[in-house]
Amino acid sequence: MSAATDRHEAARHDRRAGDPGRSAQKPGRLVAVVALCGGAGASTLTYLLCCAAIAKGERPVLCVDATGRAGIAAHAGVRGGLSFAHAGIELQAGRTPEPARLFATANNGVRVLCQTPSLTQPLLAVDGADRLLADARAAHALTVIDCGTLNSEHERLALASADHVLLVIPASRPGIERAVPLAAQARELCPAGASVTLIARPEQTDRQVPVSELAPIAGAIGATIVLCPHLGDLRERPLEHALKRAQVTTQALLAVLAR
Repeated sequence: MSAATDRHEAARHDRRAGDPGRSAQKPGRLVAVVALCGGAGASTLTYLLCCAAIAKGERPVLCVDATGRAGIAAHAGVRGGLSFAHAGIELQAGRTPEPARLFATANNGVRVLCQTPSLTQPLLAVDGADRLLADARAAHALTVIDCGTLNSEHERLALASADHVLLVIPASRPGIERAVPLAAQARELCPAGASVTLIARPEQTDRQVPVSELAPIAGAIGATIVLCPHLGDLRERPLEHALKRAQVTTQALLAVLAR
């Protein structure tokens, strides 16, 4: 049984090219969302993108929290089961978690892999985490992973597996000063063939920089630019409000991911 679906499979999924056990079915897209500084809004964008995909008719959609900080669980309003880190450990030990223990499902149908808040994460089980991501791609039309600020090995491994990378940067002078030094480093961690999009998000209290000042940053890392409005805390107002405000952004991103 796959780690990411309750369907029995004829063969175990394997990410290595040419492996005879690899499923013939085209895998889904795997998207990594990275905050280039703390508070950039990566968790919020990760969850809203999954919600927008569900609303557009994509099924199934998986939202993964690789950070261990449970931001996705709070946005989805669910109680997390296993964390990304612990699921990798289970798989590396040869145990396949039951779907009901591995996932929670939000009211809108987004499937969530997350956990309750924790100050620490266990050591990375590389082979188990790799299998989890491979199974997730095989079982879902879209998998979106909150990779936080890439401070942990779990976050960096998820980024290194992605087809598409979204780098979130605050579109203010203080935000750019904090984020730009990390942009090139994050780009180096991206897979060679991954598409990269720079998400410029305004901060509520700071004067916004012109888009023209963001262009050199995007050009230096080979990224396109997509603008995102300030969305605030999803727990303070109905989810529909944030989805409406972010509609242009999420639809633009879904179009980019479909290429």
